[in-house]
Amino acid sequence: MNNAYNDIYADIRKKKYFLFLTVTIFLLAALLGGINVPELRKVLLEIIAAVRKMAEEYKNGVLFYVIVKIFVHNAVAMFLTLFSGVLIFLIPVFSIVANGYLIGFVVSLDFSKIGLLVPHGIFELPAFALVCAYGIWLGLWPFNHGRIETLKLRLKQCIKIYVYAVLPLLVAAAIIEGTLLKYM
Repeated sequence: MNNAYNDIYADIRKKKYFLFLTVTIFLLAALLGGINVPELRKVLLEIIAAVRKMAEEYKNGVLFYVIVKIFVHNAVAMFLTLFSGVLIFLIPVFSIVANGYLIGFVVSLDFSKIGLLVPHGIFELPAFALVCAYGIWLGLWPFNHGRIETLKLRLKQCIKIYVYAVLPLLVAAAIIEGTLLKYM
């Protein structure tokens, strides 16, 4: 098991440029989200209302089930973001931009709410960055020699990252987020 984590860490270091790209796009999108664009404001406020409604529903649940629901929701979303890269690398890029913009918008509405994002974001945002970086990397498979072998290798590596790095981060994030939701 320890070897698996050493391999994962080494592989993540090899993907540092994809991670840097992901984080840069995310931060730029978050900054743009702080600019109030009237055309997007209504859509973004509807998304925020839907998230608030879901959070209210979660508050009434048993803590264990709330944590499981949050984990499953995030695990499925991250899985889809990561493996959508096999179709075209632009899907993870769109996910980076959309999430960054939404977070920038939320923070611009009420900066004091950033404290609510930080606790679970410490785990969820790195998981998201890994998923998007690897999704972009996965999506570049057609541009390599030996395309099918490249695709197989990249899918295998993405599965490892998802299981050994992303899922544990999402468990920690769900525990924190569920507990915060339940007791706030």
